Amino acid sequence: MAELAEGTVIDGKYRVRRRLAEGGMGQVFIADHVFLQKQVALKVLHPEVSAEPDAVERFTVEARAASLIEHENVVRVSDFGKSADGQLYLVMELLTGHTLADELSRGALTPARARFIACAILRGLEAAHARGVVHRDLKPENVFITPRDGGDDVIKLLDFGIARMHQEGMDAQQRLTKEGAIMGTPLYMAPEQLRCERDVDARADLYAVGVLLYEMLAGKPPWDGKTFGVLAYQVLDGRPPPLTGPLADVTMRAFASDRGKRYQSAAELRKALEAQPLDEVPAAYLAPRISQLADLPLSATAKPQPASRERPGPRSQHTELPPLENVAALELDRTTPAPTPPPPGPKPRRGLTLALTATAMALTLGAFALARTFIARATPPPAPAEVTIRVLDLPHNANVKIFLDGAPVEPTFTMHGDREQHRLRLSAFGYADKALLFVPDADQSIDGRMNRSR
Repeated sequence: MAELAEGTVIDGKYRVRRRLAEGGMGQVFIADHVFLQKQVALKVLHPEVSAEPDAVERFTVEARAASLIEHENVVRVSDFGKSADGQLYLVMELLTGHTLADELSRGALTPARARFIACAILRGLEAAHARGVVHRDLKPENVFITPRDGGDDVIKLLDFGIARMHQEGMDAQQRLTKEGAIMGTPLYMAPEQLRCERDVDARADLYAVGVLLYEMLAGKPPWDGKTFGVLAYQVLDGRPPPLTGPLADVTMRAFASDRGKRYQSAAELRKALEAQPLDEVPAAYLAPRISQLADLPLSATAKPQPASRERPGPRSQHTELPPLENVAALELDRTTPAPTPPPPGPKPRRGLTLALTATAMALTLGAFALARTFIARATPPPAPAEVTIRVLDLPHNANVKIFLDGAPVEPTFTMHGDREQHRLRLSAFGYADKALLFVPDADQSIDGRMNRSR
């Protein structure tokens, strides 16, 4: 759609000042209320999108869900309507600050900061769930952080566009979610959402909070699949690398695959977090995954893994070996009496002794060679100083904007090579935003194909 010009008045009440953001469904502007002389955020649906019933329903759900919840930690919606020329609009409080995604782009947070943000999110969810609203799309981009002079930051939940409402006998999801349709962001979706179950409840939001907590503490999400199929497998398999350190136990339980084993309410999870003592130490503690030291063959009893399951990045390539001093734990305690030697038997023949000695030496040399192989595999080559990333197969005749960790880049760009995960986001008018994680440890091409927005 053509951008609304500065000074345009919507529905006789809101005068447009400037554009703030744009997505696949519409644009957000800073506007003035003509009569109250108050600045607001004005979200306007694209005209072509307004002709799609599902998009209109989603926009309406966002307005109704947010307006039902009056809470400091939920964005406030003050108006909703249709202009004289048929444009649907939504009016929200104007926020200043940054998203949790922006904050995470700088690395892991301290346990105290992560707990503060999580508890604020949970207080907002308590209010939402009490009104029968399940958000279903919690992610760093939908958590807004507003600094406040002389006090703590204010955390706001945004975008209730795919919320599920149980009120007055109405279930909005039944209309919004077609059979087999997946609604949400896979990286933060609970297994029951990926399975398209009809009885998704508030515990799906608690799962997403657990994933957000993990990412805040570890500096990376628990799942690292580069494609939807791999990512979905990891979520359904439900075996993330364990956290260690403060808040680890609460975090891991929060996004348990079995929703019966999660915390059963936002209040229960918040109280569990608040009860944890914190020693202010650096975050980003991931327990070593010894099973990833080498590509060992599976035993007859091991659970087979699909060949497509990828585990790129530092989690699989920088696993620490346990210190050699730990082997001392296998020694007998010095105070333990020595075992009684067996009674002497007949002397072994000299030939047999030499054969056994040779066998032992061969086994020792073999074990030494195998250990060297493991160490070589566990120590990756250094990442190149600079890599080239190409985003291919972008939509034709579309102005695709590409952001690397929040900063704009071209379809072909260079960056410093490393083994950390980086976030790439694609945005274009008429298309659903696409976000993915990658590890720049070599030159690579990235699939830039995008789905049209619905």
